[in-house]
Amino acid sequence: HPDVIVACFGQSNALGSNNFPAATSAWTDDRFGLRWRFWSEDSGSYFAGQGTASSSGTVGGGLVPMTTFTAGATRFSPALALSRYLAVGGFGVAGSLVGQGSTNLASAWNASNPGAANLYQVFRGELEAAITQILAAGLVDATNYRLVGLWVQGEADAASALNSGDPSGDTYRDNLLDLFDTFAADFAEHTPSMLVAQLNDASTQTFKDAVRVGQTNAAAARPGITLIDPGAIPLGVGDGLHYNPANHQAVMRIAAGALATQLTS
Repeated sequence: HPDVIVACFGQSNALGSNNFPAATSAWTDDRFGLRWRFWSEDSGSYFAGQGTASSSGTVGGGLVPMTTFTAGATRFSPALALSRYLAVGGFGVAGSLVGQGSTNLASAWNASNPGAANLYQVFRGELEAAITQILAAGLVDATNYRLVGLWVQGEADAASALNSGDPSGDTYRDNLLDLFDTFAADFAEHTPSMLVAQLNDASTQTFKDAVRVGQTNAAAARPGITLIDPGAIPLGVGDGLHYNPANHQAVMRIAAGALATQLTS
């Protein structure tokens, strides 16, 4: 089966809203040789030791090992859970993560927005750099790997009046299809596909249903998009927005299983 480069992007749930608890400190070991490149402008130490950690956030840099992360001090991203589960399953894995809290797909992540500050443009540049670093380091088989996007976003759009007149979810669907199509074209040589972590039904945003329907319909419209439905898995933080590490792990077990089936079939 092919190795995997995971490209996680989105808002705060992509970054992880809670720190590694002490009970999950085993996740910070280096037994699988996992390496990641991170970018975020959110304040706080999301990824200790990566780039420049300061009150203004953490910027992109080189690949870092799991041993960089500190239980109780570093955010737990679903991308780390997905990569760990794939590695346990025998896949060679490395990745890139670009995230920014409170950002929407309608404008901040809109792939058709040519502005230099547009987050898709940042993501593209960071991922290009990460792929170059990952292949140069031999972390995946350069002759047999797949690029898998992990899109973890929707909360900001579900809270937006942009969707108030669009309960059909077509606005979010169209923007997500544009994002996927641009991603697939930009990285065509790396055989890209995308996992979309569906907005949790327990989310409390006003237009949650429109975003969930838009995500479902986007996945139905493109064979390269796989919807990861969290089902009855709760959020766990209590703010109606964010997952705790244990529940993010549970959702990513579903994602890893779906992806492994695709890659080995």
